[in-house]
Amino acid sequence: MFSKTYKYNNYIISIKKYGSYMPSQTDTFLNGQLKADPMDLLEDGIIILSSAGVITYINGSWTEFALKHSLDIAGFSEGNHFLDACMDLTGKGEEAFSIGQGIRDVIEGRSEAFKFKYRSTGPTGDCWFILKAQPLSKNHPASVILQNVNVNKLEMKEPEKKGYENYLSSVLNNLQLAGVMLDANANIIFCNDHLLDLTGWNREEVLHNNWFDIFLPAEIVPEVKHVFIRTIETADFPSYHENEIVTKDGNKRVIAWTNTVLKDGSGRISSITSVGEDITDLKLTERSLLNSKGQLRTLVDTIPDLVWLKDRNGVYLMCNPKFERFFGAKEEEIVGNTDYDFVEKDLADLFTLNDRKTMDAGKPSVNEEEIFFADDGHREFLETIKSPMYDSNGHLIGVLGVGRDITRHKLAEEELQRREMQLRTAQKVGGFGSWEIDLSSGKVDASEQAFLIYGFETKQLTIKDIQAIPLPEYRSMLDTALRDLVSSKKTYDVHFRIIRQNDSSVRDIHSVAEYFAERNVVIGTIQDITDRKQAEDRLAEEAARRRILIEQSKDGIVILDQNGKVCEANQRYAEMLGYSPEELLTLHMWDWDIHYTKEQLLEMIRLADNRGVIHETTHRRKDGTFINVEISGNAAFFGGKKLIFCVCRDITERKQAEEILLNAKIAAEDANRSKGEFLATMSHELRTPLNSIIGFSDILLEGTAGSLNEKQARYIDHILKGGRHLLELINDILDFSKAEAGKMELDRELFSIYDAIEEIKALISPLAFKKNIELDIKIESGLENISADKIKFKQILYNLTSNAIKFTPDKGYVGITAQRFDNMLQISVIDTGIGIATKDLGKLFQPFKQLNSYMTREHQGTGLGLVLVKKYAEMHGGSVWVESEVGKGSIFTFRIPYR
Repeated sequence: MFSKTYKYNNYIISIKKYGSYMPSQTDTFLNGQLKADPMDLLEDGIIILSSAGVITYINGSWTEFALKHSLDIAGFSEGNHFLDACMDLTGKGEEAFSIGQGIRDVIEGRSEAFKFKYRSTGPTGDCWFILKAQPLSKNHPASVILQNVNVNKLEMKEPEKKGYENYLSSVLNNLQLAGVMLDANANIIFCNDHLLDLTGWNREEVLHNNWFDIFLPAEIVPEVKHVFIRTIETADFPSYHENEIVTKDGNKRVIAWTNTVLKDGSGRISSITSVGEDITDLKLTERSLLNSKGQLRTLVDTIPDLVWLKDRNGVYLMCNPKFERFFGAKEEEIVGNTDYDFVEKDLADLFTLNDRKTMDAGKPSVNEEEIFFADDGHREFLETIKSPMYDSNGHLIGVLGVGRDITRHKLAEEELQRREMQLRTAQKVGGFGSWEIDLSSGKVDASEQAFLIYGFETKQLTIKDIQAIPLPEYRSMLDTALRDLVSSKKTYDVHFRIIRQNDSSVRDIHSVAEYFAERNVVIGTIQDITDRKQAEDRLAEEAARRRILIEQSKDGIVILDQNGKVCEANQRYAEMLGYSPEELLTLHMWDWDIHYTKEQLLEMIRLADNRGVIHETTHRRKDGTFINVEISGNAAFFGGKKLIFCVCRDITERKQAEEILLNAKIAAEDANRSKGEFLATMSHELRTPLNSIIGFSDILLEGTAGSLNEKQARYIDHILKGGRHLLELINDILDFSKAEAGKMELDRELFSIYDAIEEIKALISPLAFKKNIELDIKIESGLENISADKIKFKQILYNLTSNAIKFTPDKGYVGITAQRFDNMLQISVIDTGIGIATKDLGKLFQPFKQLNSYMTREHQGTGLGLVLVKKYAEMHGGSVWVESEVGKGSIFTFRIPYR
């Protein structure tokens, strides 16, 4: 039996099929009898859509309508989409779009119902129809039932109605089902022979009598009569219902009725036609089946596995409580929906693919799937068995799935794999392998790493193969060790050497093993310790060499623990302190260090690290004398203990030399300061008479005191030039002395760089003009004012440019460039003069130093001009440097900050 239940026109419609009949088949009249789908007795066309809009059911009236109106019957078959069918029904214009949108609104819950009136041409001409859509559940998206109503039949004239009633009577008499026609008062207008045979009444006994008085048990008459009266008044009659009727001999039969109505011109019901099937025996069977179904359902609900049933389209038909937990929803919320409504698309695609493979293969399939339960988020691995489900005719109806929790088994497998991987990794990283010898069979089993250590390619070994691996001198020892292990359970811990099979190299091997008497097997490990042995040998050699170096070192070496106690010291350190090495091992560092307290020394140990530190201190020797010591120390950890390594050098003689040098430096600085003070005093005393000499010489040359002959003028000119040169020398000496004595200060002010350079240009232009030298000034545009000592700034620039002109031959070139360099002002003085040799560049900025190879009578000077340039630049926080090549010229550059 197949059963589907729908809500239609506010009534519950139960479609029941018995035998092999499936709801997807089209019901037709055959040999005067109607197959057992009551929906086919409805004049209205019925279509049922899934929540995805796919046709899942059509009745015979719709098929008949499609044939009469030349529609594509295949387009309305199960599995097609409703929108394609709507386009075939109304065309692909706005009507089809409106129908499609209206039905979607019902599916999605945006509308409770949808109704659309349209015209269609049939054999008798144009007819008007109304297409209604109602949801089949309160959950959305929902399946939908479509009802196609012929408006013309609702408005039949009386003669047409009579003819239609006669037609129905003829049909009912040819049915092997109970048939009856009632008027609006429930009086029997017609009943067919099958109803009379079923109940034992004669036609004369029932015609024109009331249906409730003749056929209904008294206990249900009030309820059914109430429904009947309300139906007549509201013109809304249930298309299907079941109730008991009473036979003439008092027995009761259960009839499943399918009803249709005729209405008069005002739309009121004028008569009711009902066709019924005696389902008494089926009800008894159904009750038994329900009991069995209940037992089966109880079993399904109580088993710990996930159980579910889907149709061919992946729509859920049932599930058990364990499955509800997976989706986090109740069964009534799951049924009618698909995987895509509950899980991510990728997982839903996997489920759908596995379902399709099962249905295509036509046999059960087993899959492993990892899922997360929506109710609490926990993970389970499932072994799912999916079986295709068929009806009694062998038609595929869907997939039954059972999912068994194999999480523990899966996790156990994963844990086993993880442990095996860990073991393989540990053996590979640690360089050891495992082996097992079955003493009963003589078979040997070994890990991959063990074969690699021995250099074997074959994986099949025997005890004899293993015994032949070690070098001959070790075989007797190994045989004895194995016998002692088995017979006396002595410890098997051996070292031996082998010749590795694949490369013939000699390897050092360490092996340990245990004997398991219950299985008569020996299980052990082997490790290739060749590298370790070689490293140990190298360490021993290194330690010996290091000990020799320590003992031969000219510096004292001492090792202290974290408590300041001597752990080790070399002979040199013992000699430095006057102790024997053995005596030092009993001492702490505060026993000889006189600069620091015990607490300070312990704190120094605590703070020491591997970066090292150097400091100086004083040690007290055993005889009470003192030595100055320079200590270079750093910390290291050995065996979890902190050790301090100290290299100690006796610097007593060096300290004495430093003290002598320091005293000499102090004396020199005092002398230099006295010299500066003397020069400053002498320069001041000399300037007064020189100013008089220069002044009177100017007056004499100007002729103010009378005219001079040529010889007198030449002598006076020599006096004037010599006086000016001497005054310049004295001024430079005075400035230098102030700078050296630290008495010169900066007088900062904000001034224009451009204006300052122009002022210097005005001073040096006559000098350049006299030698016919090209003077070129290049100032970067937009240079802002600078905060500096303007006088010293101009002095720097004047000294550099005047020097450039002095050492540049006639018709040469001198240029000044000024530009910004980050937050600094950079000025360069460029000339095409005689240049300076690289070896002489270091003498340029030293006081009273002149480059004799370049000095002529014309070029004589004090040697202090560049020294003052350097002093003034450094006072501003800047610097000065020179680039030069003999015969090509020089570039002097100074750079000072803007602020």
